[in-house]
Amino acid sequence: MRGSRTCQAEAEVRRSFVGSYGPLYQLLTWWGGLQFYSLKKELVDSGKITEKEFHDRILKEGPIPVD
Repeated sequence: MRGSRTCQAEAEVRRSFVGSYGPLYQLLTWWGGLQFYSLKKELVDSGKITEKEFHDRILKEGPIPVD
């Protein structure tokens, strides 16, 4: 499993330098992850909803619009 993750990480770095992603792609992906983490902390970790409910609600929204 570890080797697979290493290969995936290396591929991500290569793609970011080759130019197939926009210049802010990695930053915005990281920022989005922080927003999900914050939302999970607010809702799940506080006990307002379960982790399954959080997961189901996120998936129910469908894909994120990309401009």
